[in-house]
Amino acid sequence: MGFLGVVSGFIVNQEFVLTKIGAPFLAVCTFMTGYMVFRWIDRKGWVINSVIIICGLYIIVCLIALFGLYPSLFPVINAEWSNHGVLELRPEVTTDQNFQVFYLMPLIPLMVINTKFWKSLIILPLIFLGVIVLMKLQTRSGVMVYITLAIMTWATPLWSKRYNKSKMILLPIVALVVIVVYHNAILNIASLLIARFGESGAEGAAEGRLISITYFFQHIWNPLWWLPRGYSDFMSQHHGDIPHSNITAMLLEAGILGVYMWFMLFLVPPIKLTSYYFKKKLHGIDIMVYLVGISMLVLQLTLNVPFFKQPWLWAGSVVGLLERLINSKSESNVQKEEITTEEHIESSVRLK
Repeated sequence: MGFLGVVSGFIVNQEFVLTKIGAPFLAVCTFMTGYMVFRWIDRKGWVINSVIIICGLYIIVCLIALFGLYPSLFPVINAEWSNHGVLELRPEVTTDQNFQVFYLMPLIPLMVINTKFWKSLIILPLIFLGVIVLMKLQTRSGVMVYITLAIMTWATPLWSKRYNKSKMILLPIVALVVIVVYHNAILNIASLLIARFGESGAEGAAEGRLISITYFFQHIWNPLWWLPRGYSDFMSQHHGDIPHSNITAMLLEAGILGVYMWFMLFLVPPIKLTSYYFKKKLHGIDIMVYLVGISMLVLQLTLNVPFFKQPWLWAGSVVGLLERLINSKSESNVQKEEITTEEHIESSVRLK
């Protein structure tokens, strides 16, 4: 149904661009990839290895580009911003600075999974290098969500024996040692990020996100806005800016059907999976899917990413995992009923 809204947006939206046709199709393909991996495939060891390799290589490429080691091979686009009247540069590598965290987050929950110790020795440094990448990119939302995910991952083993507590002790210890030993270098790398938190634009950025969400609630009740309207009205009211909220983007690009799709694919499944999380019914790589899925949901509240592939990949993963858990529970109940019936029959035969 949601993609009927997308198609209607292509038809009625005057801002339609031919190059946007492929984006919804690729988003669906990415969603189905995540869905199939966590719905039907039982052995997930290759997923852990793939996350380590892909995220690790991505972090290395970003670091090479950000430190200017091979500028001809790894170019950087610099955006300009004013730091209290002083012109500063904000680097961009491969994609928007605020989108980079999507590619780095899956590494963090691997620390809580019972993997071989040598893999942990690879994962832990990569997690800290990921922080450096985000600090160099000066992405406030990325750093906050990344650190919050690390805290959630660290807290997960505290109430369940399923998760690896011994490795999680390493995280705060290593973090403390790194901060103490390299605090000057860290402050130097993070200096512009810290300045961005203190600049006048920081308040405006937070206000812009609030305005974007408020804009959604102002128009969702009006049936005239249930068909896609595009960004022109929002941009005309807010100095040419697009809304920094994915649910607002869905309303404007796909109408009420797109909003329905967003709720059913991106909001409801992580909420349902939360009950499994607190009931300690998630284990192994399932915890990675849940934690990253929740983080993706939070990021969507502050970013305009209607057809960006990473949120779709993890939305599909969450839906696939949820269906597998529900089906396994149903199968378990059926088996219990069959056992109970067999026992009842056996007891009846004995009585006769």
